[in-house]
Amino acid sequence: MARAGDKLRITAQLINIADGYNLWSETYDQGIGDILAIRSEVAQRVADALQIELGFGARQRIKQNPTDNLEAYQLYLKARYFAGKHSRDGLYKSIEYFRQAVGLDPNFALAYVGLAHDHIMAWDRLLAPKDAMPEARAAATRAVALDDTLAEAHTWLATVYWWYDWEAAAEAEFKRGVALDRQSAIAHEFYGWYLQTMGRLDEGLVEARRMLELDPLAMDINFNAGTGFYNARRYDQAIDHLRRILDTDPFYWPAHLWLGRAHALKGEFSEALAELKRARQWEDAPEVSAALGWGYALAGQPSEALRILEELTARSRHQYVPPANLALVYAGLRDNDHAFEWLDKSYEERSSVLVSLKVSPDFDGVRSDPRFMVLLKKVGLER
Repeated sequence: MARAGDKLRITAQLINIADGYNLWSETYDQGIGDILAIRSEVAQRVADALQIELGFGARQRIKQNPTDNLEAYQLYLKARYFAGKHSRDGLYKSIEYFRQAVGLDPNFALAYVGLAHDHIMAWDRLLAPKDAMPEARAAATRAVALDDTLAEAHTWLATVYWWYDWEAAAEAEFKRGVALDRQSAIAHEFYGWYLQTMGRLDEGLVEARRMLELDPLAMDINFNAGTGFYNARRYDQAIDHLRRILDTDPFYWPAHLWLGRAHALKGEFSEALAELKRARQWEDAPEVSAALGWGYALAGQPSEALRILEELTARSRHQYVPPANLALVYAGLRDNDHAFEWLDKSYEERSSVLVSLKVSPDFDGVRSDPRFMVLLKKVGLER
């Protein structure tokens, strides 16, 4: 999009990502007038030109302006930009911009969707569950109340039910999100992730393939497909998928993190530690340090793993460190008593990590302990 005086030129292109061939393009010249009306008009014209079959929720979003307040909409766009950075500072900035947007327009449903997303992403990383999840629930509930057709609003509400409440109601909300907008990669992504954690891995991978068809270039979408293969213990496929992400963006630290984990579980420890160190180079978060400590433990370097535990303990004095991070390192060390001590603390905090316990290979080292099955039942993963 380019602006010259009071004119906007918007160019839309459809490109085959396999060979870079331009399948379709169109240029729209508009007076700047009401930029929100221009957004709706161009979106509808592009959909018509491509003969896209839109779900009900998507059609409603095209017809309606998300807000009549231009300043609120600009803040919303800034928030989306910073959320896409996947960094601590970016997430904090995104939350602040979304808050400013709803302050200007308390009926701005999409901004509430953004607030719900950001608090879910911050949960168990930057914020303790008790600080993040009430905010996520309130924002998602407000978004649904304002516009029940928003697929992502239902997806984030489902995620609260899944990660925090451990309620079976989550699946109905996920299905509602997918039904409202079958073109929403995010709705398919999180529903697929939910299915995986319930042990329904094949169903989850079907959703993963669908989300990749819908948004093949999105980093988050590709990343979650890679973690799906990881949870299915198909490590070669996970590695191949994560490598392709890094071919596009070598600085995308989550791919380095899970690539390191996959190599570790294949016994390829030099590759594993190299990738885990690269992840920490780009994102100095407790979860990354914990994964590195776990990698050292599996690689037979317990002194390095214990050093990481000391770092995490010191860090917890001035920053939130999820208990599950320490549990992971102890699980790698096969120190079951300390691993379950910290897993029990994770249960008390309602950590999101626990919802993956049924399928995740991360805690395979303590899976045979009777306390593991007790914990699965407490989280509702075993009946």
